[in-house]
Amino acid sequence: MESKQESKILEILTKYDKELLEQWVKNQLAAVTRRKDLISDAALRQESTEFLRLFREAIKGGNLTEISGPEWKKVREMLSALSKSRAEKGFTPVETSKIGRAHV
Repeated sequence: MESKQESKILEILTKYDKELLEQWVKNQLAAVTRRKDLISDAALRQESTEFLRLFREAIKGGNLTEISGPEWKKVREMLSALSKSRAEKGFTPVETSKIGRAHV
């Protein structure tokens, strides 16, 4: 069952989807740690778009407290694949750990 908190977060993510994505991507592109030599702007935007989509879907599952639950499986899989891909491209572990933590 969806709580008020989950409902409000989902409402914000849905209502401000484009703005959140644009600001997040803008911040990632402007970050001092940005690695243009390893990932294109388009790929970064695509990864961010996919992450937000999966994040919204997980929240719709109604569980914000247990991210090991089935609602979050696709998010975990995406982050795992992203981490592996980034390592293969030459990102450092510190750079890879910052996935999704650009200032929104």
